[in-house]
Amino acid sequence: MLDYFRKNVGGLLGALIISLLVLAFVLSFGSQSRGWGKGATLSTTIKVEGAEITDAVFRYAMNMSATDNLSTESAEYSALRQIVARGLIERQILLNLAEKAGISASTDEAADTILNGDYYITRSIAGLLEELSFQIQFGRIPLSALPAILIQDGHRAPMQSFKGADGKFDVEMFNRYIRYRLQTKEEDFVEQQRLELIALRMRQLLASGIVVSEREARAAYDAESNTASLSFLKFTPEVFAQRHQPTEAETTAWIDANAEAIQRYYETNKYKYTGLDKMANARHILIKQDADAEEDQKAEVRKTAEAILADVKKPGASFADLAREHSEDPGSAAKGGELGFHPKGVMVAAFDEAMFAMAPGDISDLVETEYGFHIIQLIAVREGDISLADATAEIAETLINEERGKQLARDSADKALASLREGTDIAAAFPEDAETELPPHLQVSVQTSGSFTPADANISGIGEARELVGAAFALPEGTSFIDGVMEIGGSFYVAALHERTHPSDAEFNTRKDEIRDRLLAMKQSTWLKDRMATLLEERLRNGQIQVDFPLALGAEPTAEAPPSAPAPADAPAEIPAPADAATE
Repeated sequence: MLDYFRKNVGGLLGALIISLLVLAFVLSFGSQSRGWGKGATLSTTIKVEGAEITDAVFRYAMNMSATDNLSTESAEYSALRQIVARGLIERQILLNLAEKAGISASTDEAADTILNGDYYITRSIAGLLEELSFQIQFGRIPLSALPAILIQDGHRAPMQSFKGADGKFDVEMFNRYIRYRLQTKEEDFVEQQRLELIALRMRQLLASGIVVSEREARAAYDAESNTASLSFLKFTPEVFAQRHQPTEAETTAWIDANAEAIQRYYETNKYKYTGLDKMANARHILIKQDADAEEDQKAEVRKTAEAILADVKKPGASFADLAREHSEDPGSAAKGGELGFHPKGVMVAAFDEAMFAMAPGDISDLVETEYGFHIIQLIAVREGDISLADATAEIAETLINEERGKQLARDSADKALASLREGTDIAAAFPEDAETELPPHLQVSVQTSGSFTPADANISGIGEARELVGAAFALPEGTSFIDGVMEIGGSFYVAALHERTHPSDAEFNTRKDEIRDRLLAMKQSTWLKDRMATLLEERLRNGQIQVDFPLALGAEPTAEAPPSAPAPADAPAEIPAPADAATE
């Protein structure tokens, strides 16, 4: 490197730099050296195809990768040790391939990169992708940037700048860093950077043989431009069960006819009825009140709640009917205000305290919480083991709701489909009965999905729906709705085509370059990851990698990498063909 500075930095400055380098060597690597100079033990740590990665190189790489001082006993140190080992092994594989391919780098070239402020340490390609997975998934790193990261930018070492106040390279500062931070020799550092340049060039060569033909770009465009979206009505059994509660007479008749089903449910779900903490089941009527309401507004809400409370306490009044009529709690109003059994601590504090202070049948005064004013009626309390007889009514309600809800939802879906067949627009295919004045969470309204392609398994707003995807793209030209009720995830769907897009030559010609660039980035990134994984696995399988400490190299780290793309048919096993050798 002294020769390099003699040739490239002339005059007084060149003489000064050389003097400083000589002085740094004497101070750093003389008899008082604390670095890895003469006398250091260089025990072999790793062998890759016969090439040795010494303990000194390994410690150097650890120092290059660590941003903080780590205890050798810490989990962070162990994790970093695995990362560095994987990187060094991948680098040695690349160096071995480079030697066969005639790729090299000179010491002067390495020194030039140092003077330019570029420093590298090879990282595992799979490890880099694992770190980038979140950013890739959420679009924080454009796909076009991936190859540059995997080939070069992701291997940049976190080293400080060595430029002085005058903007020129400060040799003395550089040598202090090499000596005290990296604890290596200046010429050894240059050699390591020379090897990094060779590895970088080999990664570039591996990726350079990957091309995207116009035919591939057109196929990708056609796939992503062939889309559909749906307008749909969703009929959920649980919702319809809440909309139509059975009468006491219907429930009694059902219990008499379904004793075996009730007992089977009780035995299957015994854990729900044994060893219970104290639990309470109550009905309530909620009159909502904004937490930041003015005093006069609060007084008006209280007045309304007091009037309802007076009605509830009249002889012969039905709490359940009044809850259906007045309660503003969407989750319980349709069920007569019933909340089901809950242990202490589930409800808000004021509600909980009032409920557990009551006896079955009692009706509370107004209870104020952050939601508004509540009127509570305690139905029952349970604790310990609950007998089949005591659980029968509850089980019957559960099973009736499942049975009735599913049938009512299916019947309603069939009714909506019949309307579509008669030419009705989907927005009017299932008109709600205005007289029922259902709360919003019980109403069925038209929803619109996002766009999807024939290859998609999921539809936004619906979930996994392969059959529905297939039906949407199988619609004959001019047909606006899917002629059938789809059962997906326990709910029933009636769907009509909202929007359909088709590929066009004009749009492809406009977007061709953008699509090509994106595909090239995906293919290069995936090829590089898969190729390095294969090269590593082959050498592990053949016993060509030896490590003298436990190392997890058997499996690829999990990562949200770009979708896998096959290598071009003409790409050889280890060294790809030149880019101009690829065919479309």
